[in-house]
Amino acid sequence: MSADIDGQGSAAAPHPSDVGPIQTGEHPTVPRSSAETQRKPNITLLVVLGGVLVVVVAAVVSTPFVGLQLWDPLGLAQSVEPQSGEPQPREPLPGKASQAQAKAKAKESAPSPEPQQASEPKVVMLSEANVDSLGYVDLREATTTYAASAAPNRGLLAWARYRLAVTYDDKQAREALIAAAPKKSEINKLEGREAAAAIGALVLSGKVQPARKLGEKLQRRFKNSPHLAYVLSTTFSKRPEIGKALKQLDRAKESGLIDVELRRGQLLLQGHNPDAGVMLLTKLAAASHEADLGVLIANILIENGRTEEIETVTAALTTAATLEDVAPVRSDLALQILIGSNLRLGDLDAAIANAVKRHKLSLQSANATIDLARLQQAAGQDGDATLKAAIGQATDATAAADLAAARVELALRKGDTALATKAFEEGDEVLSKKEARQKLAEGWIAKQNGQMAAAKKAFTAVARSKTLASRAHLEQALLSDTGGSLLKKLTELDKQGLADATYHLARTVKRRGNAKGAADLYGRLVVLGATVIDPIDLVLEWADTMALAGEPDLAQKQIEALRAKRPEDERIVAQMITMAARAGDTATVVNLHRALVEAKPADIDRKIRFAAALNDAGDFMQAQQFLDDLFKANKEARNAAALAQLGRAWVTREPFRAKELFNESLSLKENVGTYVLLGELEAGREKFKEAKKAFEKALSLNPQLTGAQIQLARVAIAEGSLPEAVKRLEKVLGKDPTNYDAILSLGDAYLGLSRPADSAVQYEIAVTLRPGNLDLLMKLALLQLQRLARTDEAITTLQKVITRDPERSVAYYHLGMAMKDNGNTVGAVTNLQKYLDLAPDGEWAPDAKKILDDLN
Repeated sequence: MSADIDGQGSAAAPHPSDVGPIQTGEHPTVPRSSAETQRKPNITLLVVLGGVLVVVVAAVVSTPFVGLQLWDPLGLAQSVEPQSGEPQPREPLPGKASQAQAKAKAKESAPSPEPQQASEPKVVMLSEANVDSLGYVDLREATTTYAASAAPNRGLLAWARYRLAVTYDDKQAREALIAAAPKKSEINKLEGREAAAAIGALVLSGKVQPARKLGEKLQRRFKNSPHLAYVLSTTFSKRPEIGKALKQLDRAKESGLIDVELRRGQLLLQGHNPDAGVMLLTKLAAASHEADLGVLIANILIENGRTEEIETVTAALTTAATLEDVAPVRSDLALQILIGSNLRLGDLDAAIANAVKRHKLSLQSANATIDLARLQQAAGQDGDATLKAAIGQATDATAAADLAAARVELALRKGDTALATKAFEEGDEVLSKKEARQKLAEGWIAKQNGQMAAAKKAFTAVARSKTLASRAHLEQALLSDTGGSLLKKLTELDKQGLADATYHLARTVKRRGNAKGAADLYGRLVVLGATVIDPIDLVLEWADTMALAGEPDLAQKQIEALRAKRPEDERIVAQMITMAARAGDTATVVNLHRALVEAKPADIDRKIRFAAALNDAGDFMQAQQFLDDLFKANKEARNAAALAQLGRAWVTREPFRAKELFNESLSLKENVGTYVLLGELEAGREKFKEAKKAFEKALSLNPQLTGAQIQLARVAIAEGSLPEAVKRLEKVLGKDPTNYDAILSLGDAYLGLSRPADSAVQYEIAVTLRPGNLDLLMKLALLQLQRLARTDEAITTLQKVITRDPERSVAYYHLGMAMKDNGNTVGAVTNLQKYLDLAPDGEWAPDAKKILDDLN
């Protein structure tokens, strides 16, 4: 359930059809903070003494400059304005008061040092030389100071304000620029930066076409005016006009404006070369080391659905302390990025600390409060108390209802329907004022209780609300739609920015076999929608999907980072087990299960899972001995699950003993998995009638059990009923396209039907899912070589086998033969000789020797 009850969640990037100038403040994932309008005015006094300009930064007074207010990044300014002329002390940043007190005490007890002259703070003065290159913080402060000076240069001041307004989205600079803009009739008399700023003011006032016409007229008069060319580039806002905008930016290159390259990067992203745009913007962020520029670029990337470089471009945003260097309009996004970074490392404490700061910056933002409460609950804290307190402080009925509905959602995340109902009843007074939110919460509870008709009725009522329609449509789709219809609706809702839709879209895309697409969606959520579910679970799902998408090293790195921070979190170990099993690393799986047993030696279920891991690794005797010892030590441990694993341990050695144990297990408790094990045992003994009976019993207990369907297909293959097997397997893959066992079995069935090309396709898909399965790679290589005559492909596949297992002798033999067929005599000799070195008495040794004699 989304952090944004109104359906404007922060996870999905918008999909604009138009391309405008760089404007980041109105992005739906970055709501403007109400604290932005509550900043206390601050100025720096300039005092001219004896003709020498001395900067005194000693007080903060109430008289604002003509230009900009200095920003109080953590919302610490007093709500009551000070009396005019009274100096007001600046409050210390959170956490620094105690440090200041400690330093003061230490100073009292320490010997008096030699008096030193205090160093003056660095002050940047606005000038023609630096106005094009200053970053946000320096430009803002320099412009504020310059606006209050005795006789500021009008053109210089106007251009500084234009840069602040357009590049850094500074609302006050925008207002000041438009207010001071010359009349249209006067613009013809201007030149240089002043003319460019005047045209820019027209654009910002919404008079784009007159601005372009007048700007082009000035451009014909002043051939070399890079600033004007830059401003004109912002007047081309439609996608077909990107080429014209880029031509203007080419004319603006010599200005040295970073704004030009920012604009170019944005246009490339939204035009024909998005990868070049990402590269350009990433380089700009790396070169500047400015926190605000990094967040600005991050927002551009988010707007265009490119979140893979967010961590790179925001490297300068290391802690919340650097928020002082971020424009107020981007402070919320900066904190969201910090929170996402914290969560990638599993650092819930740091994430909560940043969420608290975000909450304080936007006290009336329901989204910030809901995200904080969710993080607190994930960390075992009382998130519900945070929501209750916020409801009491809310001045807006809609925000209060959002918070009340979020209390219900938070309880349902725990699976506690009774607590959710209690929260619903307690919030009745607030929710009744906003019927749509009341119905939404009502629908959630009904859905959790399995009352689907009541849930549908509630969500249908919610769908009539303009603000909650997308949320209702998501719930309706999840209840009713399947297959392509669900995918289409989730895609549409993702485009609307609904975080929950992005999450369900990621899961759906993953199930349909598009792991890369799913990984991108998960990555976007981790950046800006990490509370859509438990954040640790979300990061684990992301890592799992990255591994499926062919990036196992990145996935492993992410998992290790989580485990380093949260070594006791068993969810992380479970994911490590899943990834190791997928890679065929049975030794790691066993070791991880052993560690879980050692952590809680009294936990019988953990011991049974450890025995299962031993069986999976083929250590049947060790599994048997472990379970025998367990039963001797604890008679209660001889339960159905343990007996099933003991039966597995006997399958290859004494099938009859194994069958007895499976039947004993089933007599204690019927279990679909045990029926499947029994069916596999009978199939291995070629007792296909008994095998079918066991598999069909499993399906009667769980009709959705794909494992039993796959086993019935394998029995059909063994009996020669290949069309029946293909039909079953294709049905399984229609619902679960990444089911490895089904894919592999379908490849076998196609091969039996003399469809080697189709078989190779299935084996190739299976290889992407289990790249560590070298037997499968060999199977694919021989199919390519012997049945399809695809010698080049076979050579590539065999080289992969050898790279991963340099001692696999048979791979060298087949590689040598493939190279011989390709006319590569040197390669053939080298690999055939390597085969003989590894297996001098091997099955193919006589043949290899004969061929070597012929080649030599």
